[in-house]
Amino acid sequence: MMKSIHIFLGLGLLLVSLGACKRQLPDYGGTAIPNVANRWFVNLNFQGSPIVGPIQFDTYNTSGNSDDSMWVDDLGSLDADFQGGDSSLYYSLGIGLASFKGTTGLQYMAETFSGSGIQNAYWTGDTSSSETFSVYNGIILPKASKQPSGAMADSIYFQIVFSKNPLDTFVIAGNNRTGFDQDDK
Repeated sequence: MMKSIHIFLGLGLLLVSLGACKRQLPDYGGTAIPNVANRWFVNLNFQGSPIVGPIQFDTYNTSGNSDDSMWVDDLGSLDADFQGGDSSLYYSLGIGLASFKGTTGLQYMAETFSGSGIQNAYWTGDTSSSETFSVYNGIILPKASKQPSGAMADSIYFQIVFSKNPLDTFVIAGNNRTGFDQDDK
């Protein structure tokens, strides 16, 4: 009898200790800006003419994960080959184009963004890129673009000016990645 009490107490203690060892994983949560954080396929236009595109472009939350700022990042695409764009127009106009990555101001509820004098994280200190850039009239339009798959996609539009050549205003516009193969450009 005493032996079975010890066995039951031992099993009970074992079960309690196993329950106490249950590993709790932290809840990392999600982005504070789910409606604007995305991968986009965009085209770059200058004076009404397409120069580059489509290229991939990302918007994502900052490390502070607030809803008043976000990263804009061309993923180095503008420093790469023009991927079928009109490089002759680029060179003939002598426009100041550079890859860009920086944090813009965000009005999350309105899905608009802008910022001036944004430090370019891709700037290397040489003349092949731009130290700062400015973003104007940035807007995300939910479900504004019908894709080849039939899926509706969000659209993005903004103007960008590089400090390397402040006289050139580029327009970047496109739509978000839907995940369907036929929509990937």
